[in-house]
Order: sequence, then C-alpha cells, then structure tokens
Amino acid sequence: MGRGYKVEAIIDTNVLVYDTIEDSVFHDEVRNKLSLLERWVIPTVVLEEFALVLVQLKVGEEFVEEKMLEVLLSEKTEVVSISKQHFFDSIDIISKEKTSFKRLNDKLIISVAKVRKLPIFTYDEEIRREWRKII
Repeated sequence: MGRGYKVEAIIDTNVLVYDTIEDSVFHDEVRNKLSLLERWVIPTVVLEEFALVLVQLKVGEEFVEEKMLEVLLSEKTEVVSISKQHFFDSIDIISKEKTSFKRLNDKLIISVAKVRKLPIFTYDEEIRREWRKII
C-alpha cells in the first residue's frame, strides 16, 4: 500500500448490527475487520436500517441513540447521501433483474459502492454476489 492509500469500504447494515450486538456470532470478526479499516463509508440508507433493526431487537431507545451516535461520531465514519442517480440506477437494476422492490435498499448500497469504486463489507451473500458481477 502506497502513501495516501486508504483502506475503506462501504459498510452494510448487518456489519453494524454484528458489531453492536456482543453475543452475535460474527461480533469479534466484525470488530477486528472494522478496526483494520481507515474509513467506514456508510450510505444513509444503512443508518436508517441500522436504527430500525435495533428498534426491532427491542434494545431500548437510549441504546439505539447511543449506538447511532457512536457510529456517527467515529472519526472513521463518512456518511454518504443517496442521490437521485443512485435511485435511477437501482430502479433500472430491479427492472432488468425482474426482482422485488424489497431489495431496493440493497441495490442502493451496491450503487454507492459502484460509484465510489469501493468493496462492500457485508455478510449478505446476495449483495456479495451482485457486487462481484459489477467489479
């Protein structure tokens, strides 16, 4: 790795959840991998999903707030807004694949990764498969 090279990746929702929930099966692995990254590029849709998943896990509103702030305040975190073009790209992919709009958030994450030319750190095999197709 040369000077100025940053180790960065798009972070998927499941990674944030595994990092947060200490008794999750991937907690230690995720924590180690996140520590190796210099930059966590997090699309806004991932932050929304993260909050919703924590609420569904019934961990308490204060805990959700604490974890959201922890991610947002990390010097490693770069939050990326979803643009109109990301939506166009994602809708186009859904149309071509004849898949469900239930996968819209995943397509948005893939679109951000494609534009930024970054790998996606995820445990979702479908996202991994789709990302491999476009790299």
